[in-house]
Amino acid sequence: MPYLLSQATWGVWLETLVGVVNPRLLGGRYEMRASIARGTRSDVFLAYDRRLERDVAVKLLDGNATPAILESFRRDMLALASLDSDHVATVFDVVVGDGVAFAVLRHREGEPLDRVLATERAHEPTRAARFALDVLRGLQAVRRHRLSCDLALAHVVLAEHRAYLFGVKARPPTDEAADVARCGLLFLQLVLGRADVRHDELDRTFPAAFGAIIAAAIAPPLRRYPSLAEMTTALGGALRQMDALPV
Repeated sequence: MPYLLSQATWGVWLETLVGVVNPRLLGGRYEMRASIARGTRSDVFLAYDRRLERDVAVKLLDGNATPAILESFRRDMLALASLDSDHVATVFDVVVGDGVAFAVLRHREGEPLDRVLATERAHEPTRAARFALDVLRGLQAVRRHRLSCDLALAHVVLAEHRAYLFGVKARPPTDEAADVARCGLLFLQLVLGRADVRHDELDRTFPAAFGAIIAAAIAPPLRRYPSLAEMTTALGGALRQMDALPV
């Protein structure tokens, strides 16, 4: 069946979806309730799974997607579903066909990092460090499965006590040194509370141990941490020294 949806906005596509008795239900099961995030190719909605009686997040692909984009979406969501990590989004279901393409994920209370930084909310350094540690651990889980992760700010979601990754891609891992540098930059962005940061801002008043870790992460490749594991060890050790890492 051809891909029927003409727009990503749920108020319109629910009216055009074929074969659904209740126009507020997706796939006869997921009751769409609110918009969570908008993207260039997909939107994310808060929904209610009537069968299992729980809130979920539904990632709905734009109706203008080409067959190649549909297949890429399917492969990426299956790749994400293959992961079992507390630091990566959990996929419950993937549907591509019958005029609709969507994935159902565990609903996490939180905000994408791009929204957080847009409000210029700086994080207390140890809290920022714990979030950065979550991202590091999530990236290591992704790489162990021979997958990659797009670390765009919109793909990192901050909950009250944890960060989660959503940008898993069904392709070989990217350069690990680049991931290390991105994590260092993300740590600095969290501490300063904005996306546009400069390397010379490392002398700001936050713990010297954290500053040294950020500096080593964003240094030129020959002076950078050689792996995510080494940066994780350094950051975890610094947090333990400050008694800021939960057991």
